[in-house]
Amino acid sequence: MSIDKLLKPQTLAVVGATDKPSLAGSLCAHLIRYCDPGRFYFISARRDEVAGKKGYRTPGDLPAQPAHGRV
Repeated sequence: MSIDKLLKPQTLAVVGATDKPSLAGSLCAHLIRYCDPGRFYFISARRDEVAGKKGYRTPGDLPAQPAHGRV
């Protein structure tokens, strides 16, 4: 079994996404800067938008099932 799916997921959901200075904020900023916008989703119970990208309230609100999630 290859570990490519773990190291290079096709899609990613960030739970607790924020644009505030924090570990989660740094991850979100990195994704926005370096990744294809269609490959990641931000989940935030408090924000409709994170750093200019649509935020989803719950994982169930996502338009597609992500390959991986980060909290």
